Amino acid sequence: MISNDKLENGKSLFKLKYLNLSYNKLNLFLNYVTEFELINTELEELILMNCDLTDEQILRLAQSNKLSRLKVLDLSENHIE
Repeated sequence: MISNDKLENGKSLFKLKYLNLSYNKLNLFLNYVTEFELINTELEELILMNCDLTDEQILRLAQSNKLSRLKVLDLSENHIE
């Protein structure tokens, strides 16, 4: 886990292809992920089921250029309007 004060320097050096963060309340963490580009470009599957995501967070996630290789993005069980 990367502490909040080191997020800017905490870009991942590993190449995840699958990431499941389901059933976590991501709130601000998802903002850090998109703003500091903590998701690597090799990611193919991102599962965010029931994470209480807001429309704004999903929009930011969708606009991230780091997700261009995604084959699966699961946002089910979120209250998207």
